Amino acid sequence: LLQVRFAAAFFLGGAALCILLFLEVRSPLALLPGMLVPAMLGFWAPLFYFQKKVQHRIDAFQKRMLDLVMGVSNGLHAGMAFPQALEVISRDIGGPLQEEIGVALSEYRLGVELPDALDHINRRIPSEDLKLLITSVRLSQQTGGSLADVLDRMVDTIRQRTVFKEKLATLTAQGRFESIATALMPVVAFIILGRDDPSLMKPLVTTGTGSGKSLCFFVPV
Repeated sequence: LLQVRFAAAFFLGGAALCILLFLEVRSPLALLPGMLVPAMLGFWAPLFYFQKKVQHRIDAFQKRMLDLVMGVSNGLHAGMAFPQALEVISRDIGGPLQEEIGVALSEYRLGVELPDALDHINRRIPSEDLKLLITSVRLSQQTGGSLADVLDRMVDTIRQRTVFKEKLATLTAQGRFESIATALMPVVAFIILGRDDPSLMKPLVTTGTGSGKSLCFFVPV
Protein backbone atom coordinates (compact mmCIF):
# COMPACT_ATOMS: atom_id res chain seq x y z
CA LEU A 1 0.00 0.00 0.00
CA LEU A 2 2.84 2.38 0.82
CA GLN A 3 4.43 1.70 -2.56
CA VAL A 4 1.13 2.40 -4.31
CA ARG A 5 0.75 5.67 -2.41
CA PHE A 6 4.24 6.87 -3.33
CA ALA A 7 3.78 5.78 -6.94
CA ALA A 8 0.47 7.68 -7.18
CA ALA A 9 2.06 10.76 -5.59
CA PHE A 10 5.01 10.78 -8.01
CA PHE A 11 2.74 10.15 -10.99
CA LEU A 12 0.22 12.91 -10.22
CA GLY A 13 2.92 15.35 -9.12
CA GLY A 14 4.97 14.70 -12.26
CA ALA A 15 1.90 14.95 -14.50
CA ALA A 16 0.93 18.27 -12.89
CA LEU A 17 4.48 19.58 -13.33
CA CYS A 18 4.51 18.61 -17.01
CA ILE A 19 1.17 20.33 -17.57
CA LEU A 20 2.37 23.51 -15.87
CA LEU A 21 5.58 23.55 -17.90
CA PHE A 22 3.57 22.95 -21.07
CA LEU A 23 1.45 25.98 -20.15
CA GLU A 24 4.72 27.95 -19.83
CA VAL A 25 4.39 28.49 -16.10
CA ARG A 26 7.88 29.33 -14.86
CA SER A 27 7.30 30.93 -11.46
CA PRO A 28 8.44 28.69 -8.56
CA LEU A 29 5.62 30.09 -6.43
CA ALA A 30 3.16 28.65 -8.94
CA LEU A 31 5.04 25.45 -9.81
CA LEU A 32 5.55 24.28 -6.24
CA PRO A 33 1.89 24.39 -5.08
CA GLY A 34 0.70 23.18 -8.47
CA MET A 35 2.89 20.11 -8.12
CA LEU A 36 2.52 19.45 -4.38
CA VAL A 37 -1.28 19.54 -4.26
CA PRO A 38 -1.76 16.73 -6.82
CA ALA A 39 1.11 14.80 -5.23
CA MET A 40 -0.52 14.97 -1.79
CA LEU A 41 -3.83 13.96 -3.33
CA GLY A 42 -2.19 10.96 -4.96
CA PHE A 43 -0.48 10.02 -1.69
CA TRP A 44 -3.64 10.04 0.45
CA ALA A 45 -6.30 8.92 -2.07
CA PRO A 46 -5.23 5.22 -2.15
CA LEU A 47 -5.24 5.10 1.66
CA PHE A 48 -8.78 6.48 1.86
CA TYR A 49 -9.88 4.08 -0.87
CA PHE A 50 -8.49 1.02 0.91
CA GLN A 51 -9.82 2.18 4.28
CA LYS A 52 -13.28 2.41 2.72
CA LYS A 53 -12.93 -1.10 1.32
CA VAL A 54 -11.77 -2.40 4.71
CA GLN A 55 -14.75 -0.79 6.45
CA HIS A 56 -17.09 -2.24 3.82
CA ARG A 57 -15.62 -5.70 4.43
CA ILE A 58 -15.99 -5.32 8.21
CA ASP A 59 -19.64 -4.24 7.84
CA ALA A 60 -20.40 -7.16 5.51
CA PHE A 61 -18.71 -9.53 7.97
CA GLN A 62 -20.62 -8.15 10.94
CA LYS A 63 -24.01 -8.35 9.22
CA ARG A 64 -23.68 -12.12 8.74
CA MET A 65 -22.53 -12.96 12.26
CA LEU A 66 -26.09 -13.48 13.46
CA ASP A 67 -26.73 -15.96 10.63
CA LEU A 68 -23.49 -17.78 11.48
CA VAL A 69 -24.30 -18.16 15.17
CA MET A 70 -27.88 -19.25 14.43
CA GLY A 71 -26.68 -21.81 11.89
CA VAL A 72 -24.05 -23.24 14.21
CA SER A 73 -26.57 -23.42 17.03
CA ASN A 74 -29.05 -25.30 14.85
CA GLY A 75 -26.29 -27.65 13.73
CA LEU A 76 -25.34 -28.41 17.32
CA HIS A 77 -28.98 -29.11 18.19
CA ALA A 78 -29.06 -31.51 15.22
CA GLY A 79 -26.20 -33.50 16.69
CA MET A 80 -23.22 -32.11 14.75
CA ALA A 81 -19.86 -31.32 16.30
CA PHE A 82 -18.89 -27.66 16.42
CA PRO A 83 -16.28 -27.84 13.60
CA GLN A 84 -18.71 -29.77 11.40
CA ALA A 85 -21.54 -27.32 12.04
CA LEU A 86 -19.18 -24.41 11.35
CA GLU A 87 -18.12 -25.96 8.05
CA VAL A 88 -21.67 -26.69 6.94
CA ILE A 89 -22.98 -23.19 7.64
CA SER A 90 -19.92 -21.52 6.09
CA ARG A 91 -20.59 -23.15 2.70
CA ASP A 92 -23.71 -21.08 2.05
CA ILE A 93 -23.19 -17.95 4.12
CA GLY A 94 -21.17 -16.13 1.43
CA GLY A 95 -19.22 -12.89 1.62
CA PRO A 96 -16.07 -12.24 3.64
CA LEU A 97 -17.36 -14.36 6.52
CA GLN A 98 -17.26 -17.45 4.33
CA GLU A 99 -13.70 -16.66 3.27
CA GLU A 100 -12.49 -16.12 6.83
CA ILE A 101 -14.21 -19.23 8.17
CA GLY A 102 -12.62 -21.23 5.36
CA VAL A 103 -9.18 -19.98 6.41
CA ALA A 104 -9.92 -20.84 10.06
CA LEU A 105 -11.03 -24.37 9.14
CA SER A 106 -7.89 -24.85 7.05
CA GLU A 107 -5.78 -23.86 10.06
CA TYR A 108 -7.81 -26.23 12.22
CA ARG A 109 -7.09 -29.15 9.86
CA LEU A 110 -3.40 -28.30 10.10
CA GLY A 111 -3.44 -28.69 13.88
CA VAL A 112 -4.41 -25.26 15.21
CA GLU A 113 -7.02 -25.21 17.95
CA LEU A 114 -10.34 -23.99 16.57
CA PRO A 115 -10.75 -21.15 19.12
CA ASP A 116 -7.23 -19.98 18.23
CA ALA A 117 -8.08 -20.13 14.52
CA LEU A 118 -11.20 -18.05 15.14
CA ASP A 119 -9.12 -15.64 17.20
CA HIS A 120 -6.90 -15.12 14.15
CA ILE A 121 -10.02 -13.98 12.29
CA ASN A 122 -10.81 -11.54 15.07
CA ARG A 123 -7.33 -10.06 14.75
CA ARG A 124 -7.88 -9.44 11.04
CA ILE A 125 -11.49 -8.28 11.38
CA PRO A 126 -12.31 -7.06 14.91
CA SER A 127 -15.85 -8.06 15.88
CA GLU A 128 -17.51 -8.05 19.29
CA ASP A 129 -19.87 -10.84 18.27
CA LEU A 130 -17.01 -13.03 17.04
CA LYS A 131 -15.09 -12.37 20.23
CA LEU A 132 -18.15 -13.42 22.22
CA LEU A 133 -18.38 -16.61 20.13
CA ILE A 134 -14.72 -17.42 20.75
CA THR A 135 -15.17 -16.90 24.49
CA SER A 136 -18.23 -19.16 24.50
CA VAL A 137 -16.35 -21.92 22.67
CA ARG A 138 -13.39 -21.73 25.05
CA LEU A 139 -15.60 -21.84 28.14
CA SER A 140 -17.62 -24.77 26.83
CA GLN A 141 -14.42 -26.70 26.13
CA GLN A 142 -13.06 -26.00 29.60
CA THR A 143 -16.25 -26.55 31.61
CA GLY A 144 -18.00 -29.11 29.39
CA GLY A 145 -21.26 -27.15 29.26
CA SER A 146 -23.80 -27.14 26.46
CA LEU A 147 -22.48 -24.90 23.71
CA ALA A 148 -25.83 -24.99 21.89
CA ASP A 149 -27.63 -23.39 24.83
CA VAL A 150 -24.92 -20.74 25.13
CA LEU A 151 -25.24 -19.93 21.42
CA ASP A 152 -29.02 -19.65 21.75
CA ARG A 153 -28.58 -16.94 24.37
CA MET A 154 -25.88 -15.37 22.22
CA VAL A 155 -28.33 -15.17 19.30
CA ASP A 156 -30.75 -13.19 21.50
CA THR A 157 -27.91 -10.88 22.59
CA ILE A 158 -26.79 -10.19 19.03
CA ARG A 159 -30.38 -9.62 17.88
CA GLN A 160 -31.08 -7.16 20.72
CA ARG A 161 -27.81 -5.35 20.01
CA THR A 162 -28.69 -5.06 16.32
CA VAL A 163 -32.13 -3.65 17.13
CA PHE A 164 -30.58 -1.14 19.54
CA LYS A 165 -28.05 0.02 16.93
CA GLU A 166 -30.79 0.50 14.35
CA LYS A 167 -32.88 2.52 16.80
CA LEU A 168 -29.85 4.61 17.75
CA ALA A 169 -29.05 5.34 14.10
CA THR A 170 -32.67 6.37 13.49
CA LEU A 171 -32.80 8.66 16.54
CA THR A 172 -29.50 10.37 15.71
CA ALA A 173 -30.21 10.78 11.99
CA GLN A 174 -32.09 14.06 12.53
CA GLY A 175 -29.28 15.48 14.67
CA ARG A 176 -26.68 14.57 12.05
CA PHE A 177 -28.77 16.19 9.32
CA GLU A 178 -29.21 19.36 11.37
CA SER A 179 -25.47 19.60 12.06
CA ILE A 180 -24.65 19.20 8.35
CA ALA A 181 -27.28 21.76 7.37
CA THR A 182 -26.00 24.23 9.97
CA ALA A 183 -22.43 23.83 8.75
CA LEU A 184 -23.46 24.41 5.12
CA MET A 185 -25.67 27.44 5.78
CA PRO A 186 -22.85 30.05 5.63
CA VAL A 187 -21.58 28.61 2.35
CA VAL A 188 -25.07 28.57 0.83
CA ALA A 189 -25.74 32.12 2.05
CA PHE A 190 -22.44 33.30 0.54
CA ILE A 191 -23.26 31.70 -2.83
CA ILE A 192 -26.78 33.13 -2.94
CA LEU A 193 -25.72 36.65 -1.93
CA GLY A 194 -22.75 36.50 -4.28
CA ARG A 195 -25.03 35.60 -7.17
CA ASP A 196 -27.67 38.25 -6.37
CA ASP A 197 -25.26 41.09 -5.51
CA PRO A 198 -21.61 40.34 -6.35
CA SER A 199 -20.45 43.83 -5.37
CA LEU A 200 -21.75 43.25 -1.84
CA MET A 201 -19.80 40.03 -1.28
CA LYS A 202 -16.66 40.92 -3.26
CA PRO A 203 -14.86 42.60 -0.30
CA LEU A 204 -15.09 39.35 1.65
CA VAL A 205 -12.74 37.68 -0.80
CA THR A 206 -10.72 40.63 -2.11
CA THR A 207 -9.74 42.35 1.14
CA GLY A 208 -7.77 41.07 4.10
CA THR A 209 -10.37 41.95 6.71
CA GLY A 210 -13.50 41.51 4.64
CA SER A 211 -14.52 45.08 5.39
CA GLY A 212 -15.97 47.69 3.11
CA LYS A 213 -19.37 47.43 1.53
CA SER A 214 -20.14 44.19 3.33
CA LEU A 215 -20.20 46.02 6.66
CA CYS A 216 -22.67 48.53 5.32
CA PHE A 217 -25.10 45.70 4.76
CA PHE A 218 -25.06 44.65 8.42
CA VAL A 219 -24.38 47.93 10.25
CA PRO A 220 -27.07 50.60 9.92
CA VAL A 221 -25.86 54.12 9.23
